[in-house]
Amino acid sequence: MQSGDITLQVSASLGVTFYPQAEEIDADQLLRQADQAMYQAKQAGKNRYHLFDAEEDRSVRSRYESLEQIRHALAANEFVLYYQPKVNMRTGRSPAPKP
Repeated sequence: MQSGDITLQVSASLGVTFYPQAEEIDADQLLRQADQAMYQAKQAGKNRYHLFDAEEDRSVRSRYESLEQIRHALAANEFVLYYQPKVNMRTGRSPAPKP
């Protein structure tokens, strides 16, 4: 698109979700889904669209929750480190150290 001496280029990134869904969903959640899908489209490049995937969203949330639990456990010193030496069961020797 030409505007005087300047050339303008327009691109679009679209996030798509569907209604109705298997679970009850309100308008705010529907907009958040479309917004999340739009950001994924933007990350993929210009002139793209992305469909919201509820299963992928659950997987990402589960991973995030697991990471948060690990962070909390680390901060609360809930991990205990045990040393387990590696030994060749046939020879009874430890493997040679790697350089």
